[in-house]
Amino acid sequence: MLDAQDSALSDADESSGWTALILALMYEMAQPTSPWQPYFEFVGPLEDLTHPHFWGEAELQRLLGGTGVPESVQSDVLMMEAEYEELAAPIINSHPDLFDANGMCC
Repeated sequence: MLDAQDSALSDADESSGWTALILALMYEMAQPTSPWQPYFEFVGPLEDLTHPHFWGEAELQRLLGGTGVPESVQSDVLMMEAEYEELAAPIINSHPDLFDANGMCC
């Protein structure tokens, strides 16, 4: 199982549990010899993700308005943005050997 404690980012300390996992995924995705490469190939390019968290506001309202999902997505996105600024960005900045200036791994 992919676990942030087993990665080069073991100093990732965060509240929701997602930040360390996402950072570990970013790191593993950039490693050509990662044992996770078959999984990443199966999932496909990140650009192809169709989860509502990647939709624009108009699309959320058009497809899911009145369901409560757009409000939940907005809440999640705000939390993720705050965690990125408070938790992920400092880790990315403290590991220039693993992330480039844009926060991209390797």
